[in-house]
Amino acid sequence: MANVTLRDLEKSFDRAKESAEARGGVEEKEGQRSSLTTEQCYALCAQEWWENHTPLEIVALQLYEPRLICKDFGIFHEAIEKAMEHPVWTHQIVDPVFRASVKEKYPNIGEVTRAMRARYGIVGGYDV
Repeated sequence: MANVTLRDLEKSFDRAKESAEARGGVEEKEGQRSSLTTEQCYALCAQEWWENHTPLEIVALQLYEPRLICKDFGIFHEAIEKAMEHPVWTHQIVDPVFRASVKEKYPNIGEVTRAMRARYGIVGGYDV
C-alpha cells in the first residue's frame, strides 16, 4: 500500500471542498453529526486505521460517520460489499432502507460502532 502523507490528504480534501463549493456547498443533513475535525480525519487516515479491522468493523465506523475517514472510498465500499455479502451500489449506502438492512443483518452493529468510536476517540456521528 502506498504511503499517504498529510499533504496528500489535504490536497484531496481541498479538491473536494472546491468541488462542493462550486456546486453551492454541502448541506449537513439532520442526524449527520460529527465531532471529527478535518485534522482528526487526516490523522485517522494517516494511521490507516482500517488495516487491522474486519469488514464489519470498517462498516460500523465509516457508515455512521458523515466524513470519509478511509483514505479512499473504495476501501469502505469493498468492506460493505464483503459485510453484506452482495454487491452494493454507492447510492444505496445513504438509503435508510439499506441502512436498515445492515442493522437487520448485524443487530449488534450499534455496539460495534460505539466500540470503534471509543477506540479512536470519536464522539458523535450518526445515531445507530
